Amino acid sequence: MAGVGALTVNRDGSYRFTPVADWNGTAPVVTYTVSDGNDGGTATATLAITVTPVADVK
Repeated sequence: MAGVGALTVNRDGSYRFTPVADWNGTAPVVTYTVSDGNDGGTATATLAITVTPVADVK
């Protein structure tokens, strides 16, 4: 996510989004597919992330 931040997917399926410094807004939508690992099928979903701006602490 160049210019926006980094998205890391963990082994347990959770994720962490780390925006670049002073960035806020809507990140590009991520589309992903999951599988049960046993040829039982797959499912596709999307992830939308919005970072709300906050006032800088002085």
